[in-house]
Amino acid sequence: MWRRLYDTKSGMERGTLYQLRNLINRRNVKKEVKSDVNAIEDFIEVVTTGYIVSAVMTHLGMSHINDIPSDSTIFHDLWMEDDSVRKSALMNIASSVVEKHVDLAAEFCDQPHASDDGNDTLVDDDEQNSDSSDDGRMGDVKDDNVEDHSAVSSICDYSREVLSLGLFYLYFKDSVREGDGTRVMLAWKYFMLIFKATKHKNYALEALTMLTQYFVILPPNLAEQLKWSRFVNVHGYSGCNISADLHMEHMNRVVKTVISGLGANKTEKAIIRAGKSVGLLSDILAAYDDEAGVSLISGKHAEKSVVKDLHLIVEQLMESDVFENGSRTHKSFSNLKPNIIRSLLQTDLKKWIICNFSKHTMT
Repeated sequence: MWRRLYDTKSGMERGTLYQLRNLINRRNVKKEVKSDVNAIEDFIEVVTTGYIVSAVMTHLGMSHINDIPSDSTIFHDLWMEDDSVRKSALMNIASSVVEKHVDLAAEFCDQPHASDDGNDTLVDDDEQNSDSSDDGRMGDVKDDNVEDHSAVSSICDYSREVLSLGLFYLYFKDSVREGDGTRVMLAWKYFMLIFKATKHKNYALEALTMLTQYFVILPPNLAEQLKWSRFVNVHGYSGCNISADLHMEHMNRVVKTVISGLGANKTEKAIIRAGKSVGLLSDILAAYDDEAGVSLISGKHAEKSVVKDLHLIVEQLMESDVFENGSRTHKSFSNLKPNIIRSLLQTDLKKWIICNFSKHTMT
């Protein structure tokens, strides 16, 4: 999402990620994601929320956040109705907005243009392909056999892409937070298609490997373990899960602290002992802090109120009519492909899956 939709040349194009970044003065948001992952995640959340609000306001015929909706679904006394009536009205509005402005359909091309052997033509994740851009934009070289879905993408196309990928990101993040293995596996199906379409070879193979293990190779008990053992909840409250990989990073931090205290006694044997004792050591440290009255350091990042930023984003998006169909374009994203999944050829995708599936089943 970031590589496709964030361009430092789009500072004058209203509604783009970079322009909104400057609008709300998020200076810690950089082009390189690894520079500050948390800052970029927070920025994506607030921008996606702004796009959601703007899409709903556009659907309800509102031009300002304090306007009264002109859509008949929101009638005057709706707030006095039963919960079922209000929920029905909410779902109708949400369904209409999603149908009109969200595009996550897994639709593929049917015209073959690649090799017939089913070999993977993806590039490594750390490589940059200068001839064929992997950010979802069309390169200068075009294949006549590939259908050109959108020669020039409009501002509305860009906005739909921001909203679609932003919602998918929030969906995956909420799935992890709730520890919902079913939704996470569903998200990884779409991740595999995204990695394949954007030519991230290693990520695509990892996703395919995990899905193959879950749906085909592993027996039922191990498949369920793969599905549900991906989360850790150290607090015991609902909605407080984190990924097992992130929890492992937290444990590694404890080990590194122990190793740094070894000083001149830092040997391979001592490091191995520190690694094996990290679980018990964490319990001892927690018990000591509790008895000494030391307040726990929360791993949660402090969150600044985003209401002001959200209002600025919504106001900017509504003034720019980003969801209005028309010929207006963002110059920096005029060649953006709406829904990158559509660039995949169905025949090539099947051959790639079968080829790599055969390798896994034979090993």
